[in-house]
Amino acid sequence: MEKKLVVWMGIILACLAIGPVFGQGTSNKGTDFWVAYTGHVDGTRSRLTLFLTSQKEAVVNINAGGTDLAPVTVPANQAVPVVIDPNVYGNVYIGGSDQVVPHSGIHVTSDVPIVVYSHIAISARSAATLIFPTKSLGKEYYTIAFNQSLSTATETKLSEFTIVGVEDATEVKITPSQASINATHAKDVPFTITLNKGDIYQYQSVIDITGSRIETVGSCKPLAVFSGSTKNGFCESGNPATSGEDNLYQQLLPLTAWGKNFVTAPFYNTVHGATDIFRIIVGADNTTIKVNGSVVNANATRLNNPYAKGSVITFTSQTANTVEADHPISLTQFQTTQSCNPNNTAGRSGPYVGDPEMTVLNPIEQTLSDVTVYSAVSRTDAPTAIESHYINIILLTSDIPNLNIDGQAIPANQFVAINNQYSYLIYDVTGSSKINPSHRITSKQGFVAIAYGYGQYESYGYLAGSDLKNLNAFIEPKLLANNTTVINSGCTKQSYSFSLRLPYITTNIKWDLGNGTFYEDTNPAYITETGSSVTTYKYAYTGPVPARYTEAKTYTVKADVLNPSPSGCDPHEEITFGFDIFDPPIASFTAPAEACAKVNVEFKDTSREGGKKNTSWLWDFGDNTKSTDQNPVHAYAAGNKTYTVTLITTGESGCESLSATKTIRVNSLPVPKFEYTKPACETKPMIFTDASATVNGTITAWTWNFGDGSPEETFAGNAPVSHTYASAGTYQVTLKLTTSLGCTDISVAIPVKVEPLPKVDFQLPDYCLDDQNAVFTNKTTIADNSALTYEWDFGDRNANSLRPNLAANRNASHQYTETGYYTVRLKVISAAGCEVTLAKEFRVNGSVPVPAFSVINAATLCSTEPVSFKDESSVKIFGELTRIEWYYDADGHPLDMEADEDPGLRSAPKTYTHRYPAFHTETVVRVKVKMKVFSGGSCFNEVDKVIELKGVPEVVFGPIPSICQEKTPVMLNQAHEKTGLFSGHGEYSGRGVSKSGLFNPAVAGPGTHTITYTWFGGNGCIGQQTATVEVYPSPTAAVAEESFRLLEGNSKMLIASSAVPGVTYKWTPSAGLDHDDIPNPVASPTDDVIYTVTVSSPNQCTASATVNVKVLKLPLVPNAFTPNGDGINDTWNIKYLADYPGATVEVFNRYGEKVFSQKGYAAGWDGKTNGYFPVNGTYYYIIDPKNGRKPIYGSVAIIR
Repeated sequence: MEKKLVVWMGIILACLAIGPVFGQGTSNKGTDFWVAYTGHVDGTRSRLTLFLTSQKEAVVNINAGGTDLAPVTVPANQAVPVVIDPNVYGNVYIGGSDQVVPHSGIHVTSDVPIVVYSHIAISARSAATLIFPTKSLGKEYYTIAFNQSLSTATETKLSEFTIVGVEDATEVKITPSQASINATHAKDVPFTITLNKGDIYQYQSVIDITGSRIETVGSCKPLAVFSGSTKNGFCESGNPATSGEDNLYQQLLPLTAWGKNFVTAPFYNTVHGATDIFRIIVGADNTTIKVNGSVVNANATRLNNPYAKGSVITFTSQTANTVEADHPISLTQFQTTQSCNPNNTAGRSGPYVGDPEMTVLNPIEQTLSDVTVYSAVSRTDAPTAIESHYINIILLTSDIPNLNIDGQAIPANQFVAINNQYSYLIYDVTGSSKINPSHRITSKQGFVAIAYGYGQYESYGYLAGSDLKNLNAFIEPKLLANNTTVINSGCTKQSYSFSLRLPYITTNIKWDLGNGTFYEDTNPAYITETGSSVTTYKYAYTGPVPARYTEAKTYTVKADVLNPSPSGCDPHEEITFGFDIFDPPIASFTAPAEACAKVNVEFKDTSREGGKKNTSWLWDFGDNTKSTDQNPVHAYAAGNKTYTVTLITTGESGCESLSATKTIRVNSLPVPKFEYTKPACETKPMIFTDASATVNGTITAWTWNFGDGSPEETFAGNAPVSHTYASAGTYQVTLKLTTSLGCTDISVAIPVKVEPLPKVDFQLPDYCLDDQNAVFTNKTTIADNSALTYEWDFGDRNANSLRPNLAANRNASHQYTETGYYTVRLKVISAAGCEVTLAKEFRVNGSVPVPAFSVINAATLCSTEPVSFKDESSVKIFGELTRIEWYYDADGHPLDMEADEDPGLRSAPKTYTHRYPAFHTETVVRVKVKMKVFSGGSCFNEVDKVIELKGVPEVVFGPIPSICQEKTPVMLNQAHEKTGLFSGHGEYSGRGVSKSGLFNPAVAGPGTHTITYTWFGGNGCIGQQTATVEVYPSPTAAVAEESFRLLEGNSKMLIASSAVPGVTYKWTPSAGLDHDDIPNPVASPTDDVIYTVTVSSPNQCTASATVNVKVLKLPLVPNAFTPNGDGINDTWNIKYLADYPGATVEVFNRYGEKVFSQKGYAAGWDGKTNGYFPVNGTYYYIIDPKNGRKPIYGSVAIIR
């Protein structure tokens, strides 16, 4: 019988190479899978969800426990969930132990390779695993779990492993590490079972079953093995916290798939206080373990190297780790429950939630560069409590720039360095998973990825993907065209050869290339290759015909090998390689037929894919430049030429297209050139003249940019253009040209220097006919301080040779002989030739000014008020005043003078004011005022007057105390005339105050008010001062009930309130109240009372309200009365009943006849019935006081 060996991730020794072996192309993608629905503490209330992903659209068939589900279509790069309800598929759930359940496996098949994940969950208990394809399964396993928590009266918690048969008549040998739950099997005592295809056997124990060995015997048939726990909880060793619990569920790697090099990363909760637990299982005797470079310690755990096969090492960590071994090992990472985390709150309910989880890790030798994972979000048909989702990625630090998650590059600062070679990333996909729970991760080189999530006392985690080749037994293809090694796929119409790596020397190889080509090598040659611990032998395919594949599909390349030293199996071993063949892409692109030099040209890729996504593009633009962009932009430096453009595209498969070519005609750009007029002066128009030319086409548009921020101007012709610059400076002027071929030049800016204009100004003198010369002071400047020339024109019609009308000095003078107005002009010319002329009107005044002024309100000049003087001066013959000098106290302060250099026209003279020092006596002060006026430098005259100033009463106004709005009016006495000697009277004014000073705060209202006190002096002058008074608002006081009745002995809350914040309350009287200083005291009065509540604001303003309480005492009913008319006890009076509104009284004789009734007790019963006295005897009454009081029953005796 021919046996089949599966190649996995790890490294196998020659003595172990007896299982099915597959070569490269054996990632965790496949077309055939087996899944076990393992034991769960919630039994059939749980749900198993399969998550299916594929890089191609796939049609997937699922058989659950012998029942076919409807086919499932999986879109490319999406994840589709399929829920397996154990209540629908009756025998799919495995809840028992130590029994073979026929046809209970879940079988998944697909038309194209897919990836499968399995998730068992219910409410707050979930676990997930990556499912390995059937072709990658092995024949020997060691189970992994963790210290099992104890069962309770309501929950059975068991450590378990589960085996799925994938071929009929598979004999399985099991050596359990612990006794089974039913004690059928003892610890370390081997036993055998037989499984047919789809059968499941489950073994459960109350003790951790880690280290149990499972292997097929008598054949080389593979198995699918799962292990974990129905429910388990644990913290790291030494942590006393009470742990939460969850189910554990992982598919195991066969021994042939174990590796020797691992890199780990902490989970999200681990970097926030939690501690991860790691377990190593050793796959061969005499194995040396190294953790973080140490062979002595695994962090805090002592290593006892070397180790025997099957040994288990447990250590903990809160950081990244490297684990190495010289023989294959298995490594599993455990997350602890949220209650173990010291960073969680009291009760350990968060914020870092989650329960135990275990993930079997893959070695770094077995990484993939493209995986699609699914974040296990809660679904209505499979609900969970998962709240957050993450992906851990471990990769080469050099490959960080190439990593993409859902098409997005990840910033380098989000990665954490592990060592000088590897880094890790913790990536939060919680938000994006709400939109699309599928996540595609790609990079140029392989990486390790783990998808996981957390909820309140719940979590899940699984390996995202793994390359499943056996590093010592695999087939490797080569492309003959360049003798390069192909990793996983090839291309149609290309020739390939193959090599075979084996851990032993063989004497015969039968090749089946999968395309109908067969070749037997009866004397194969080999090359010996020695690794770190294993020697392998490399054989080359030497058949006469190279492998060539014409159709795009997956071909199975087989090598039937004779093993000279088989270990219990058929010596013929079949090593298989799944070779994916794809059509190459068909390159094509679009580009314009014509373009312009130095202008970006867009090239758009329109290539067709050849079965896999196109990933690279190589463009040759025909000008010795290339690009690898998909849609490049390129500018040709030279024009008036035709270029040939070539595109070659390569697919994700590695297949390269044939070249696609196009030609493009590149036209030259027009050459701009222009001239401009000089001198170029600011604010002066300049003329720009075009002198441009072009080689290709004709110029059709001229666009001028003058570089000064003004809008561009475009013209259809090349006529000269005028432009004016607002200011001097150097401007970059461009002329952009457009040709009839659509080419626009890349303009070169030409600097144009614009010169400054002189800033012309000169000062006119004050001038009269008696003055000798009018001197004109030149104030002209220029920004660049260059030399200037001057031309004066004095505008004098009477000028002669002795008094010339023109001058060229900077400052000029001229003598005028006649009054009147003259136009004086100054032309200034800069060194650059820029000129400006300024003209001003100049007045020549007459020689005799006549001063005069009047005093406004001269009879009522109070010293605190300004005095106004009206100018009434003139100039004889012609002209205006050029200056006025005022001496407001010519005798007391003769040197104090105020001058006005612009006294205004005589047709509109000014009024001047002056404020004298105030004085406060009733005496009069006399002051002399002098006015001096000028019509030129030597023409002036003066006049003076005496004015009388009156004293002003001085008023003082002291501070006014603040007052509450509810207070009675108060008389203000804070203001008075200071000396007490000034005749007159005083008055108050302002809001809320009378003239006499009576201030009413209620009228004024809340706020700050200004009060004015005015003293009306006997001399007509007044003194005045102001003061402010603040009126505090009165609080409001309100009660919910102004009156009520209360049964004696009862209590009721009094409710008071105020619209003003920060008030206090005081109740009087305080008798019968539980508190007298709160707004809502409880009242229990024994007698009628009126309570008053006083509300006080922070400013001690008050308001009050009252509550009238009527206490309803228990009615006192006499048991007898004597209605005999003697005036003593003649009526039946019921004390206190009159206080009860609506009370009723009914009296009955012994026969039950009503003899008296009354509603609303007003007066006592006189004993009469219908006007007659009744006979002596006992009568019975019903008194209903109402108002909350129960009826009173009793008897009363009438004695006459």
